[in-house]
Amino acid sequence: MLASRPTPLTRSPANDPPLDNFQHARSALRPARDRCLHPHACLVVATQVLCASLLVALFANPLHAQLPARDARDATRLYLASPPLVSLADETSSAAEPTLTADQADSLFADAQRLAEQGLEGPAYRLLFEVLAGAPEHADTLRVLGPTLRVLRPDDEPLRAVASRRPERTFGWGADEWRRVDSPHFTVIGSASSEELIAVARRIERLYLAWDQAFFEVWSPAGRLDRALGGSGSLSRTNGRKHTVVLFADRDEYRAKLRGVAPNIDASLGYYAPTRRQAMFFAGDEAQTAALLHEVTHQLFHERLGARGNAGDRSNFWLVEGIATVMESMEDHGDFLTIGGYDAERLQYARFNVFSGKVLIPFEDLVELGQDSFQTDPDVRKMYSQASGMASWLLIDESGERPQVLADLLRELYAGRDAPERLREGLGMSWDECVKQYVAYLRPLKSQVAGRPPRADTTCLAFCYGDIDDATLAALPKLEQLDWLDLTSAPISDRGLRELDRFPALRQLFLTGTATTDECLDEIARIESLEELDLSATRVSNAGLAKLARLPNLAVLHLNDTAIDDSAVETLARFPALNEIDLKGTRMTEAGAARLERLLSARRRD
Repeated sequence: MLASRPTPLTRSPANDPPLDNFQHARSALRPARDRCLHPHACLVVATQVLCASLLVALFANPLHAQLPARDARDATRLYLASPPLVSLADETSSAAEPTLTADQADSLFADAQRLAEQGLEGPAYRLLFEVLAGAPEHADTLRVLGPTLRVLRPDDEPLRAVASRRPERTFGWGADEWRRVDSPHFTVIGSASSEELIAVARRIERLYLAWDQAFFEVWSPAGRLDRALGGSGSLSRTNGRKHTVVLFADRDEYRAKLRGVAPNIDASLGYYAPTRRQAMFFAGDEAQTAALLHEVTHQLFHERLGARGNAGDRSNFWLVEGIATVMESMEDHGDFLTIGGYDAERLQYARFNVFSGKVLIPFEDLVELGQDSFQTDPDVRKMYSQASGMASWLLIDESGERPQVLADLLRELYAGRDAPERLREGLGMSWDECVKQYVAYLRPLKSQVAGRPPRADTTCLAFCYGDIDDATLAALPKLEQLDWLDLTSAPISDRGLRELDRFPALRQLFLTGTATTDECLDEIARIESLEELDLSATRVSNAGLAKLARLPNLAVLHLNDTAIDDSAVETLARFPALNEIDLKGTRMTEAGAARLERLLSARRRD
């Protein structure tokens, strides 16, 4: 598969580009939008390239934090405890000092037993790892998970890159031109540096750990954990065939070696070939993390589940891509991992489409689409956003009910036994009720933000149509990489917008339907990076617009349903970069609009 990065369009954020032949391309450029810029635009921006040392640092040095107590967790994330190291020699664990008392550990173990008895073996499996995170020597948990721990983290021996002494035939590398790293579940080969190969191996081993726990009910036969928890031995586990990952030295080599092998390879950042059983990438790109997580997720599902043919070729292709995009949100905190989150990048696009874009593909139509019809549909970008949102909705559910439905769907999908109606039947509700619950899941809430502020590297936030208010906005940390912010119809006023200088890279700001007045336009005018601004249905005036005339890069301005009239023509004509303006529902006459167009055209000619 090939992979690509999401980027907004004019009032309709774009998502992954169309995929070809079960191979999807993660584009190195921002996908073009309908007309304007990020959620509103058509600006194409090349991604920056990281040096090898920074790539290694990103992959090799996760943050280290202790697994939060259950009542202190963000409900929009799935938390996965990292298991302690296990010595192959004496089968003992090695971890930090216990944080759970013996009684607490016994209580959690009993909870896991009850969950398994109820058929919720996935939550039970994940809970056992939490027991070991807090009580590394808990005897009953070690009995059940012993073989699993040895498979997941057999020892703490450092990974080594071994230079080959023989030529590699597939990619034409000569002796000493390529290296190999063997980790517990992967063989990573390539012409990249030893440090880069090792960093990638570490990163995808962490992904394997997250995948193993998050999708236990997909790969494990039902009843095995329940029997083990009931006292009949351990959860037996062996390592199967390793997964092969290829890392080229740079993009040029990646393109040269794979051109003609995969479609759209020049625009891609990663490629999984099911027939070759290889996931292929190149070193030195900032999008490498997302590409790795996305493509190797495809690889794990396809190879661990023994898929024959292309999953989703007849129907339910949305889930093939949706679940891979959700796994892009994996964060490594050292002692635990998380998946999802209200601030996950893909979720912003799903939310934007539903609330601000007023676009939702009927579930009953989406599930009918196989790969070809999905990828060639004119609305494919919106479908990718919705697929990601729907997969997240199914996976992130504390009750465990939706994840069970998701597990059943994934198992059937990769066995070629899926059917379009299985989603509705599994959830036991009408399509209308499915949509209602999905929309409720997407709605942004200030309680979510208060519990866990957005990540420092957040690039986009869709806080539209929720209860995000002035106090919530004012409490946000400095987000130096925030590219677009959508506050459409949120209870935001001038007071909350006074802190916009904490988002110095902001290119797009959407304030439609907020209580914005002229008072905050001075603050907005200080954001020199701003390229698109939506002030529709606000209380801005002709006089206030003059404050924005000094914005050097503002190319798109939406003023629909405001009190703007013909007296604003001369002011708007002075905007140095203005190319597009929306004036529907304003008091400007046709004559005034025509004069403004002439003035802007003359300025563009000059």
